[in-house]
Amino acid sequence: MSKLHWSLYAAVVLLVVAAGTVEAQQPGGGRGRGRGGPGGMFGSPAGMRMMLLANEKVQKELELNDEQKADLKKIGDDLRPQGGQNFQDLSEEERQKLRTEREAKMKEAQAKVDKLLVPQQQERLKQISWQVAGANALSDPEVADKLKLSDKQKDDLKAVQDKAMEEGRALFGAGLSREEAQAKGAELRKSSEEKTLAVLTPEQKTEFDKLKGDKFEISPGELFSGGAGGRGGRRGNRGAGAPANP
Repeated sequence: MSKLHWSLYAAVVLLVVAAGTVEAQQPGGGRGRGRGGPGGMFGSPAGMRMMLLANEKVQKELELNDEQKADLKKIGDDLRPQGGQNFQDLSEEERQKLRTEREAKMKEAQAKVDKLLVPQQQERLKQISWQVAGANALSDPEVADKLKLSDKQKDDLKAVQDKAMEEGRALFGAGLSREEAQAKGAELRKSSEEKTLAVLTPEQKTEFDKLKGDKFEISPGELFSGGAGGRGGRRGNRGAGAPANP
């Protein structure tokens, strides 16, 4: 995938990843439909956290030890798609089978991760994933439950996300330069954030900020490159994970 497409892909994923409805141009030219697409394994809160765990800055923030890192790499390797199947070439029955298999693998991987990380690390990982997802973290069932979102609020949030998704996909065929694409992606994300947060009450906004914990800084480029280089995340006293085996 070109740097331009990676930039666009990152912008769209960061807009909608927490909603579990990622549909963006994937490496190799295919399109992912929901969680069943080529990259759809990561179109869910659990999938997003698996991707974050592979990032060096996140690993440092969680204070993972070498044994944990090695075990996480094994878990991640097991999640990688096998073979060269093109999702678009499959029948609907084959696609559904692939979706089911991937969902099962993700559940299995999540169970392993839950056993591997200590409670403080699990909590900080959630906080980071909600920060990266931004306002779209409101689609995470755990966040929605903690904020006590009403059915109407959930419907309103979905409408905003669907619109942002539509506008995000349109960027791929717009013939923009890398700089233009980044600017448009940032503009779209900001607009979506504002409209999404407007659905919340003042009290819910305050609680949402608390749920995300201390600020952790990571750019889309660092996220998709594995976090090599750049400044480390900023960790406060609250929510920092301790290594399981110092």
